[in-house]
Amino acid sequence: MRHQGVVRGNRIKAALRPPYPTRMTKRDPFKYFKTSREIIRLAVMMYVRFPLSLRNVEDLLYERGIDVSHEPVR
Repeated sequence: MRHQGVVRGNRIKAALRPPYPTRMTKRDPFKYFKTSREIIRLAVMMYVRFPLSLRNVEDLLYERGIDVSHEPVR
């Protein structure tokens, strides 16, 4: 016996699903860095907020007890 006009099983879910993802997942911007997030944020804040060179940011971080070179800051 066939049922006319009735969608069964997974076809209902597929028919009701929107063609785009409903929830956008945020990518982690710190994924590939070995330095912690807090240190990166602090270095960026110093570099952007004050007219400092990368080596000056390195020196200020060193005075705070964070030993990084200017390359990770870059």
